[in-house]
Parts: sequence; C-alpha cells; structure tokens
Amino acid sequence: MRGDAIGLYIHIPFCNSKCGYCDFYSVAAEDKAIRTRTVDALAREMLMLAERFGRQRVCSIYIGGGTPSLLEPAQIERIIGAARRAFDIDLEAEITMEANPGTVNRDSLRAYRAAGVNRLSIGVQAAQDDILERIGRAHKWKHAEYAANDARAAGFRNISFDVMAGLPGQTLSDLAETLRRTIALEPEHMSCYELTLEANTPMGRARPALPDEDALIAMSALIARELRRAGLYQYEISNYARQGFACRHNIGYWLRARYLGVGPAAHSFFDNKRFANARSIDTWLARIERGCIDWEEFSAIPPEEARFESMMLGLRLTDGVDADAFAESHGAPPIAYWKDAMTDMRSIGWLNWNSRRVWLTPRGRMLHNAVCVRLL
Repeated sequence: MRGDAIGLYIHIPFCNSKCGYCDFYSVAAEDKAIRTRTVDALAREMLMLAERFGRQRVCSIYIGGGTPSLLEPAQIERIIGAARRAFDIDLEAEITMEANPGTVNRDSLRAYRAAGVNRLSIGVQAAQDDILERIGRAHKWKHAEYAANDARAAGFRNISFDVMAGLPGQTLSDLAETLRRTIALEPEHMSCYELTLEANTPMGRARPALPDEDALIAMSALIARELRRAGLYQYEISNYARQGFACRHNIGYWLRARYLGVGPAAHSFFDNKRFANARSIDTWLARIERGCIDWEEFSAIPPEEARFESMMLGLRLTDGVDADAFAESHGAPPIAYWKDAMTDMRSIGWLNWNSRRVWLTPRGRMLHNAVCVRLL
C-alpha cells in the first residue's frame, strides 16, 4: 500500500458447487437475472461508498468470491469500469481476479485481461483427482493445467496458484507431486494454505481424519524448501512470490491498511473501524437497490485491540513489524507493550527483534497462533 491509497475488495458470491471446506459466502450461480442485478448493485454500491468516504485513491482491486470467473467478461469489465468512476484507480494498480479451473478458456481469459484484470489467482489446491473429489472441488488437475496455459496465451504475466496442505488422505508425497506440477506451470506467486475445518461447513461437520501434527510440520518444511528452490521467496506465512510479485492487496491487510469491501458479506476497514455487509444476497440487494448502505456490523476498534491486531497481522510477514510505523500508529514501539512476552519468546527461539523491527523465526512462523496467545 502506497501513501494514503486504499484497497478495494469486490465479492462475487456465485459458485457452481460448494467445496466441502469453504466458509466464504456464496450461492448457486444458475440465475442469470440475479447475476445481472448483482453487477448493477456492485456498481451502485461503489458510488455510494464514494459519496460516503470521498473519492479515494485505490492502488489494488481484488475480485474474489465465490467464483468470479462465472461472470461474463463484459460483467467484469462493467465492475472495473464502475470502480474507475467511483474512485481514483492508480494507473499501475494491481487488479486481481480469482478463477477456478474449468470455468475459463483462452477466449474468456483474453477478454478478462482486456477488461483490466492484470493478475489472476487460480485455485489448484491439489494435483490428485481423488483428493480434489474428496474435498468437493469441481475440477480435475488437467483443467488447472489448461487454465494456466490459456492464461499465459491470453497475456497474463502475473499468475498465482492456490495449493492446500493437510487435506484428508493427503500424504507428503502427494503434496510433493502437487508442488512439482504447480511449479512446472512457472507461477509468479503461490499461496499454500493448511486446511482449517470450519464448524459450519460439510467437512467441518463430518470431521474427516486429517494428517497429524508431525505430518503438517513436514508439509510446511517441504513447501518452504521446494518453493525456495524454485525461486519463490516466503514473504508471509502462507505466501511465496518471485521478486516483485508479492500480492500488494493482501500485504495491505497484513499492514492493517485501509480497504473498502463491496458485495454481500464483504468486510471493510477504514479509519480504525470495521464494518461488514449482510451475509445474504437478498438482504444486500434489497438495501443497495433502495439506496441504503446498512452494515450488519460496525465497530470502532479500542487501542489495545488495535495494537494486538498490528502485531498479529504484521508478524505473519517474513519481514515482521516495523517498529517505527508501529510507534507512529500506537504511541510506542512493540517492546514497550510486550517486553516480557517478547523476551520469553526470543529465549525459546520463536521471535527476534532489533531497533527497527520485530519478526518471527522460521519456527515461530509455524507457531504463529501460539505466539499470538502469548501477546494477548
């Protein structure tokens, strides 16, 4: 995030089918009329936000979901055009769109690129078709390869792939194969997430057997080692990139920069306040269509909570927390608030600091949740 620029998140709430682990808000995509109304409402909501917060300068746009690639390229073009009318979009803004394999082809990708999308995030997850079926993914590995090759042919030069670890029945050799095949697609960026079972998802309710803690540690080490060998550096706990290709939009989240969210269930963070839209497309549409922004959640963040958030999010970054920036936001550097905890965690090899920054060791990054508990 540069200067006073903000990020813009646009939630596309449509999916052909729901993955067994996914807790993001989405609905069935069959109804074309609802998709049209949603695009219209997204455009209107951005203008309403501009009226509320002023014509903000935007340095990154992230079109997520759901499955944004279920929208027609002309609809994505309309959404990006509406953002340009409502806000001052940097000439070199990073504009990301998520896409699922099997929902795109060379022609549609060429049209998305012409519409203004300059970064593509493709949900690969695993290279084994049986594992993909087990977790409810609608594609096979070959579709991921097709999508990657078509994206290159369409002109994309900034492609990220999502890979998951700790999946039901997944072995270390399975993950190694997934990494090898994905690296062969020459990604500029990879996000490698460990499966988290959310209670209100099908997999969360079923509680399938998952790899144990030792297996997860081995998987984490494998990911870091293989991606480093491939020239992708770890800039955040779950994210790796070639030099110059770290995701600017997500870095804004970890630096606690301001962002606005549009669409059902979208969250925003602006001037130390968090607010969220209704987690219901019907409720959200009804409100926007009658010209009303009526957030379901709206709260100012107390100073102690804001300090903790800055540490919790900033320590996800390999570079850690900038001590001067922290002091500027919170009145004093981190050591003034957590001297005992920081000293203890340094003694056990989880954390280090100097006058400029505070950062986690490789072991500390594996134990980020435990680190945060000690900071509470």
